[in-house]
Order: sequence, then structure tokens, then C-alpha cells
Amino acid sequence: MYSLERSVLPVATHVRRASRRLGWIRGPRTPPMLHAMSWSGGLLRRSATLFTSLCWRSGVRSAALDHGVKVVPSQQSVRSWRLMTGASHMSPRTRLLNKLVDLTNGGIRVIDKRTGWPGAVEIVAASKTAHVSLHVGLVGLSGRGRDHVERRYQNPVNCDPVIALPGTMPMLLGLWTQETTPVVVAHDALRRLGHGGARNSLFVGLAALQAAAANGWAEYVSDTGERIVAFRPELFPVYAEMFIRGVLLEPDTMASVFLSADVDLNEPASVERARRATSALARSARFRVEIVAAYNGCCAMCGLGLGLVEGAHIYPASAPSSSDDVRNGLALCPNHHAAFDRYLLCLQPSTHRILLHPSLAVAAATLPAAAAFVSSTSPVLIAPRSARDGASDQMIEARNSYFEDAYSWVGA
Repeated sequence: MYSLERSVLPVATHVRRASRRLGWIRGPRTPPMLHAMSWSGGLLRRSATLFTSLCWRSGVRSAALDHGVKVVPSQQSVRSWRLMTGASHMSPRTRLLNKLVDLTNGGIRVIDKRTGWPGAVEIVAASKTAHVSLHVGLVGLSGRGRDHVERRYQNPVNCDPVIALPGTMPMLLGLWTQETTPVVVAHDALRRLGHGGARNSLFVGLAALQAAAANGWAEYVSDTGERIVAFRPELFPVYAEMFIRGVLLEPDTMASVFLSADVDLNEPASVERARRATSALARSARFRVEIVAAYNGCCAMCGLGLGLVEGAHIYPASAPSSSDDVRNGLALCPNHHAAFDRYLLCLQPSTHRILLHPSLAVAAATLPAAAAFVSSTSPVLIAPRSARDGASDQMIEARNSYFEDAYSWVGA
């Protein structure tokens, strides 16, 4: 035990003077902010209270303990310390949001942290910037006796739902930090939009988390068929490319992306290569989705549906000044898509007539399959469900000009 002269009184004197200079206390009497529990005596207790108050408010509570003072902070002291440090404005979800932002290393820019569920953020992918309502939960044990195979995260205890702030898209992420390598989990926020009034659990397979920690990227399919991706925070820009375009590339496609980009998570340049490759693939995938939807899932040249229809560019995506606008696309069955790509079919601007290569008529004379193909081909393009999504005459003309040599048979 320290003596009075060697410990508390000299320390209290210096602390009191420093506190008055800093404006933390005024007047001759110090308001009790912490309770000294180990020692007794009025003067000693007041001196220890002032000393430990300063230590607590400067964030070094251990310094008080080093001087033999066992302290229990009063509510007033804790409130004062939080106000001084800004901690009163940091909910657990806000702290989690900050941690995720730090881990993504610039992939997320915070606009307004709010309560952390959601926070308003910006995500930049390629040349696009998306405003996002970001909801983040801490991934922990599953809570239903399946800890050996799964983990989960939840909405806050006050049962706040997933929402979309005005002008934003909702994003729903979990952060797994139970092992040395953190992993981000992405669920479909739109499926859960507005679901509140109760604690909602979002589950993910433990094997997927471990695979993502080891390899960088993994996918898990839930019992309801939802595709859930898990990835290292360094690969957030890759996920952002798909999120902004509303598509999720297949696992085999992602494996090819990472292989071709030779991804090393310690090398930002390799992650950037993967991001660019993902951007191109996600752009193409989104285009196909929009085109097929515009034509109600039916081929624009024969009317076939059955889930066999693909999206095709009129003026190729690789050509100068090409566009991913719906009017630069057609929904085509595999046969008509292949024939269009091989210049066996040509479109006329204005009339949208479909011209057939002369070789198709020759083949149809002797081959029943070729005859069936020719007879199934509509004389003109079948219109999409909305006239504004119809094939652009400008794109048709650009295609015919770009492939002028290949279409030399037209008008011959």
C-alpha cells in the first residue's frame, strides 16, 4: 500500500492543477465522478476520485489501477467520458460499419453512418457510383444446434427491418471475424426488404466461410435456393460490380475470373484485374437479363420460349461506340442466335424484315431440319412487350455497316 505522501496527495495536487488549466473542473471542490473502493478517508477518497476521474476521461483507466486505486465508474463519469470521446454516438452497428469500411480499404465511402442499420454509403464500381443503404451484422454461432455446420447474423435487437433510404439500393452483409481472416457474407437484401417486427436470422454454411477465408471467394446455396456469396474483404470491389448491376455470376465463371487474373489478395493490381473482368462479365449478364425480360422470354425471330432464350447484341459489344441499351439487343433462341452471329440472317432498318442467306433455302430443299428452321423464322422481328424497347434502326444500320463484307450477299 502506498503512503499518503508518496502516492495520492502529490498526484492529486498535480492532477487538480492540470484539470483546472484544462477547464475540466471549476471551483475549489471536485464533484464526485468515480467511487474509490479500496481506501477510506475523506481527503484521500476525494483526491483518488479526482485522479481516477482524469484517468478515466483520458481513456487510461489502467493508470489509476497502477496507483492502487480500484475504481468503479459512476454513470455521470461514463456519460462525461463518452461525450468527450464521441463514443455516445457509436452504436455497436456503427462500430461494425466502421470496421467493414476499414477492411474494404476504400471500397465503401460513408455518407452518413446513422445508426449503422443501415448506414448511407457510396460504392464505386467501374465508372458507376451507387448510393447504398448498407446493413451489417456480426456473424456468430447459429443458435439452433447446428454450430458445427453453420453460422448466422441478425437484425438489431430492436427488430429494425432492412430498408432502402430514398435514392439508394439496400445491401445486406455479415462480417465473420471468429478466425484470423475476416470474411464478408452477402445475402439478398431485396428479399427481406421491410421485414421487421422480429429478430430475423440470416444463415450461412460454415464450410463456405472457411473456403472464402482460405481461397478468397465461395458460394453457399440455402435450403430455399438463395445464392449467398462469401468473400475476403479485399474482393469487395469484385462483389460491388455484380451488386450494382443486379446479377450474380456463376461459381465456375468466378473461378475462371480469378484464375485468369492470377489473383493474389496481397497485390492490389491483381484484384483490380479481377474487378475489371467481373465488370465486363456482369455488364454482359445484366444486358442478357434485361433483353430476355423485354421480349417476355421469347425469341424475336421465331417466338420460342421454354427458358432457352439468350440475349444478343445487334451492334456487337466489342465494336466502337457500342451500347448495352435494350434497343441494341434481341432475345434469340440458340439456333437463331448462332445463325445471326454467322451472318446467315440480316435485318433491314425501318421494316425490321429478316433476310435469309441463300444457302439456307438450298439446304431447306433437301434437309427437313433446315426446312423447319427456315419455316420457323418470322418474316419480321417479333416486337417486344414495350414499343420503346424495340430494335434500334441506328444499331441495325451500324451492324450492317460494320459487317459489310459478311453481308455482301444481301441484294446480290
